[in-house]
Amino acid sequence: MSTTERPEVSEPRSRYVYYPGTLEVPEAVAVNVRGRSYKIAADVDLTVDASGVIFAHGAQFGGHALYIKDGKLKYVYDYLGEAALMDLRDLEHNTRDGVHIASLAGAWIALVGGFGGLRHRDGTVSFAPRLPQALSRLSFSILIRGRRLRVEATHTAATYYIADGKPLDILHYGEEVQLSPGHPKVRPIEAAPAGPRPSQPPGREPVARRRTTEDGG
Repeated sequence: MSTTERPEVSEPRSRYVYYPGTLEVPEAVAVNVRGRSYKIAADVDLTVDASGVIFAHGAQFGGHALYIKDGKLKYVYDYLGEAALMDLRDLEHNTRDGVHIASLAGAWIALVGGFGGLRHRDGTVSFAPRLPQALSRLSFSILIRGRRLRVEATHTAATYYIADGKPLDILHYGEEVQLSPGHPKVRPIEAAPAGPRPSQPPGREPVARRRTTEDGG
């Protein structure tokens, strides 16, 4: 899973420092910020008309960036739509050569591990679903130790259902939920305080999208 720690030659660290002129760092050895709290600090000299990217981490399937635009410091991490529609809309005009597997994987990770809140730690599977305003429903199935678990989340509630297999205990926002085949369990999702809409870095603003029949809408 995306939250599983990657093997590393060096000892685990809680602080990474990058200096000006640093070459591109492959994601496999870059700092992993998935599923944890983090902060980014930058020591920069600014002029009145300064603009541009200070820090960027990611690839074609998504990422995050810290940058300056219009005299303001901004942070963005909103590219799920591009990743999900990379092949459906042929955004790079090369789907004829094959699908973008990394982009599809990034979309799945963002939806299930991000909006679905899926985590797997110490043998326990937990969920903390939270949907953005633009999504009204998220539904997915995963296989856990021979059990096929179906999860459906809306803005106000999550439903957990074992479609096949033995009983299973999971966590919903830290609350233990005991599941058995044929008996769906519904748990509430409390509303989160609304925050400001993130701005996009120059040249990377996602194109406005509309649902079409080709997308299944």
